[in-house]
Amino acid sequence: MANRLGSPNGMEQPRDVVFMLSTYPDARLAGQDYRAVKDLYYELNELARFDAVVVARQDKGELKLFKKPEFSTADAVWAGAGLGLAAGLATAVAPDIAAGTGLMAGAAAAAGLGAVATHVARGVGAVSLDEVSGRLQASTAALVVATPGEFTDRVQATLTTADTVLTASATIDTDQLNADTRAAQEEARNGLDPRSAATLNGH
Repeated sequence: MANRLGSPNGMEQPRDVVFMLSTYPDARLAGQDYRAVKDLYYELNELARFDAVVVARQDKGELKLFKKPEFSTADAVWAGAGLGLAAGLATAVAPDIAAGTGLMAGAAAAAGLGAVATHVARGVGAVSLDEVSGRLQASTAALVVATPGEFTDRVQATLTTADTVLTASATIDTDQLNADTRAAQEEARNGLDPRSAATLNGH
């Protein structure tokens, strides 16, 4: 059964992103639902908007990102690595999360993902972020999907092997997100420290 968390301002926005975190007893089942969601987007002719990652706990207890879209999503042109808002949410609630082999290359991509995590955390809000963090930290494997609101019910219907599903709404300023992530990437390419969360938040 899904728990639905409201957006920070309590209002549904037509252009809001809906994050869906589903949990599983193992990574195999999370990967199965990942493919099911991808197939849905294919059927909808919306693969350019497909944004999802699998998160799995390793033998030593650390969380790692696996799976990704094969191309940059509409909300992740900054990365050039197929990592978008879904990976940003996972990183926002688990800053020490590692990327699987071949999933993300270079300091610039890592810096860009950090900037996205900052925007996602601000958009989701502290209360919802705490709920997502608690659910993710307690899981063995999870699937994070970032989807347009109009697809939420159809995505939910594809998550047939999930133990639990949690949803959270967020308003993301994609223009500012792209500007901040590109700036963070440029700093990383120049050997500078990535922008801090305080800088990205305008403080």
